[in-house]
Amino acid sequence: MPRRELDASAAPLMSVRVVCRAHSQVDALAHVVAQISTLLDFGVSTCWSIPRACSRPLSESTAAATLLLDRLHAEEPDDMDPHFRMLLFSKALVNAVRADNMETVQWLCKTYCPSGIAASAMREAAKCGKMNILAWLAGNHEKVLWSSYFMDDAATEGQLEVLQWLDAHPKQPRCTSRAMDMAAANGHLDVVKWLQENKPDVRSSGALRMAITNGHLKVAKYLWEKNYRLHRDIAMDYAAQNNHLEVLQWLHDNKLSGCSTLAMDYAAAGGYLRGVQWLHENRSEGCSPDAMDKAAAKGYLDVVQWLHVNRSEGCTSRAMNGAAENGHLDVVQWLHANRSEGCTTRAMDGAAANGHFEVVEWLDANRMEGWSPRTMGYAASRGYLRIVQFLHDRMKGSHHGCTTHAMDGAAGNGHLEVVQWLHDHRQEGCTTAAMDVAASNGHLEMVKWLHANRSEGCTTNAMDDAAKNDHIEVVQWLHTNRLEGCTTRAMGQASSVELLEWLHNNRSEGCTFQAMDNAAVFCNFPKLLYLHANQKEECSAIATSMVASSEHLEMFLWLYEHYPDRVNLETIRMNFSTRASLVELIRLMTHPVST
Repeated sequence: MPRRELDASAAPLMSVRVVCRAHSQVDALAHVVAQISTLLDFGVSTCWSIPRACSRPLSESTAAATLLLDRLHAEEPDDMDPHFRMLLFSKALVNAVRADNMETVQWLCKTYCPSGIAASAMREAAKCGKMNILAWLAGNHEKVLWSSYFMDDAATEGQLEVLQWLDAHPKQPRCTSRAMDMAAANGHLDVVKWLQENKPDVRSSGALRMAITNGHLKVAKYLWEKNYRLHRDIAMDYAAQNNHLEVLQWLHDNKLSGCSTLAMDYAAAGGYLRGVQWLHENRSEGCSPDAMDKAAAKGYLDVVQWLHVNRSEGCTSRAMNGAAENGHLDVVQWLHANRSEGCTTRAMDGAAANGHFEVVEWLDANRMEGWSPRTMGYAASRGYLRIVQFLHDRMKGSHHGCTTHAMDGAAGNGHLEVVQWLHDHRQEGCTTAAMDVAASNGHLEMVKWLHANRSEGCTTNAMDDAAKNDHIEVVQWLHTNRLEGCTTRAMGQASSVELLEWLHNNRSEGCTFQAMDNAAVFCNFPKLLYLHANQKEECSAIATSMVASSEHLEMFLWLYEHYPDRVNLETIRMNFSTRASLVELIRLMTHPVST
């Protein structure tokens, strides 16, 4: 039996176990234990971080968890950006809430970052029903950022006790119609009733529609009794979409709603034969050719056969095309034998693209539509060499049915065996897209092979896009072996500080304001801080607006501190008035005494 390979990340831990078992007296040497713990904290490839450490379950030793957090905190640089620490705090606090670890919550708020924002953690506690943590944060942490999100999230997850507690809290703003909509959508009847009785201003037609769509009949009946109505008289369409037959019958029997041809189309597309039959027997709207087309594409042969016998709408060539694309050979064969619509070359294209060799073979033997110039390219791009070879043999040396897209696609997706076969047996070759996309996707061996065996080369897109996806080895190889170089996009789109630093030290293109914008918009604090320290470019007002829209609150505070001329608080507050946490943060920024 072959020896199992030891996971590199587990090697340090295994070594420590062996040594400590052999020398049990080590346990009495506190300073040695501390050094060993530090080694294990940072001695593996996936190092601990504060957020990761806070995700450990409550069942683990509280003392050990706190010691780990203390060590990690001590290892952080003294000059860590305070807003970056706030971001780590926010992520860590959410993880601690999920782990239901009150001790960790308290350590984060009291020791790690007392100035951190607890809005995301409050939302998580409301969703998960962690009343103890919710109450502690509300009573002990300053930056809770009270917002409608808390009640809305509690309602969404059916946390009635939390909802009632929040409603009674003097700092809690009113909830929104999202509370009723999502409670209804998720079937939380007790929450729906409480909202209806206590928050009548959160009514919306969306609640009834969502209850019907998701099949929550009791909720739908209750809302209808409370005079909730739909804007359009097609509620049965929503119920049919997800096979909620009881809801369909209730709507029909009480003459509460009608439907359109979409009802049967949806039921057929979902493979819900009983729903199709019920609509056929009880409604007059019928269906469209989409019903058989979509049922065929998804392989529901029983639905296809029933529609063929009982309905007159028929289908189109999309039926066989879709069935072939998804590998449903039995449906393809039945349509061929019983229907006259046939297919197009898209049938072969789709079957080849998805590796359905038996379907490709059957279509070639039994249909006349053949293939398109894209067929071999689709198969090659996905690495289906057997289909590529089959098509090549059937083409009998013809160039029809293949283009440079075949090798380009195969190279981009790292299918070296396919690329080599095309290179040896076909004449179409490739374009610069082959190396460009291979580099973008980190396929270094492919890039090397193309460099050694093909003459098309690449463009600056190769290094730019490799940098975008943080393939530093590819970037370095291109820098050493190719002349195309890169553009400012490389540094602008790179996300790791390691790659940014390499580009800064080894390339001259630099970056534009878009580098800072990307870092801000994607909340990449390490990149932002590196660029701020090493590049002269600043971010734009557009980035500030996007950060505000996404409610990256810690990033927003950083931008406001460093580029106050790009942040008009009043304009942002008005433009993003529905971003409840952001609006509350701006209120605290402009009225710091009113907490």
